Amino acid sequence: MRHNKQTLILTLLLALLWSGASQAADAALSSQQVRQWLEHRIELAHIQNRMKQNPAQYQDLPRAYAQKKQRYLQAHGYSAERFSAHQTRIFNAMDAIARAQENAAGQGSGSGPSADCEQRIAKDIRDASAAPDELEQQLAQMRELGLPEAQIDAIRQAQTALRDSAEQTAQQTCAAQAQAAASAAAHDQQLIDSSQRDWAGVRPWLQQLEHFSNWYAGNDTHPAPPELD
Repeated sequence: MRHNKQTLILTLLLALLWSGASQAADAALSSQQVRQWLEHRIELAHIQNRMKQNPAQYQDLPRAYAQKKQRYLQAHGYSAERFSAHQTRIFNAMDAIARAQENAAGQGSGSGPSADCEQRIAKDIRDASAAPDELEQQLAQMRELGLPEAQIDAIRQAQTALRDSAEQTAQQTCAAQAQAAASAAAHDQQLIDSSQRDWAGVRPWLQQLEHFSNWYAGNDTHPAPPELD
């Protein structure tokens, strides 16, 4: 009986710990958390750059950096998993904010598939092929140049088939474009929905985060990391 009671207590404690960890994971990132992450990410980049400048000091540079990174994160209260999770959430929020702005700017501008898509594409296909009378003139010139009649007939059939299938090809093309646009919109909405809780924390640091990305990538227009104060 006592053993069962201890098991029950232990189960309840584990459930409480799991619930607390889950709530912490689901909590929105604050502006201070984003700033702290960026501060540590900049310092880790400095550490990495200093190590790259002296590679002979390390038998295995990537492994040595990974170990030094882990020690640094632990010293500042992070696990590698938590730091990586914050990075994913921060950059997902950046991407989602940009996509939401693009979507808002594109509303009513006709940037998506238009109602006359099929007519427009069909016209482009017909314009790209020779009109019947023009085609016969071209074929006559080919015949004068000695092109075999079999090849002339093949060209005539191909051009005729292209013009005759313009509407069908346009329908297929527009349907594919509409499906791709719908898939992209669904992906954007999923990204927006999943990251929106972090927008308020990320927005104050958008400029610095973009600056960091350019600096870390070695962009000459950003020779130094961003200032955080």
